[in-house]
Amino acid sequence: MNRQGARAWLKRRPMARDQLSSYLKSLPSNRLRADEIAVVSLRDAITSGVLVPGEEIDEDAVALDLSLSRMPVRQAMSVLEAEGLVEKPYRRRVRVRELTRDQIVEIYHMRSRLEGLAAERAVPNLADADTERIGATLQEIERVGDDLAAFSRLNLEFHLAIYRCSGWSVLESEIHRLRNTVASYIAVSHRFVSYLPQASGDHRDIYEACTARDAARARKETEAHVLRAMEALLGSLDVAEGAPR
Repeated sequence: MNRQGARAWLKRRPMARDQLSSYLKSLPSNRLRADEIAVVSLRDAITSGVLVPGEEIDEDAVALDLSLSRMPVRQAMSVLEAEGLVEKPYRRRVRVRELTRDQIVEIYHMRSRLEGLAAERAVPNLADADTERIGATLQEIERVGDDLAAFSRLNLEFHLAIYRCSGWSVLESEIHRLRNTVASYIAVSHRFVSYLPQASGDHRDIYEACTARDAARARKETEAHVLRAMEALLGSLDVAEGAPR
């Protein structure tokens, strides 16, 4: 699937301008700085699929919806561009970053190696409280059914709970960044839900490796899990590209 094909598929479900407006206005107020509010709000909108790959972002409208001036929104765009979530193909125009099939494959292979390493390093550091927390999250994952939004949230919680115990904060940050770059594709891929039962089984295997304190197995299971997720996503994109409009 090429970039043009991906864009054609994603645009079959374009987001109405008022949907983003409603989403941004619904976010709770907090004590973050203005630029941090813009970063968090837009990052969430992108990774949850409210904004889809290739969609342009109206900085003036975002500033209005968040009750901010344009400056913190512009600063937020620079942060999101550095994170790989948005791109600026033309001056003064910003859009959600699009990925080619090859880029998606590259990102997932990087994730597989890095997440496997994080899992391997984490296992010796896991306390009983950590495995209990991970196990509780796993039980929630196994109950979500085909709720992709709930699965995505719990899936991230499950993996990061393990990776935090690796002791390598830079590794954890890089994993999170790479996961974010493909999150919007997963969020808008309804056919990805067919992979959820397999994912739950993978999570169970990873959890059992952690509780057995088998670091090598945890790495192997994690690497395989990430690559299976890649195949599921690519398959869903290929099917969607060939589906009738």
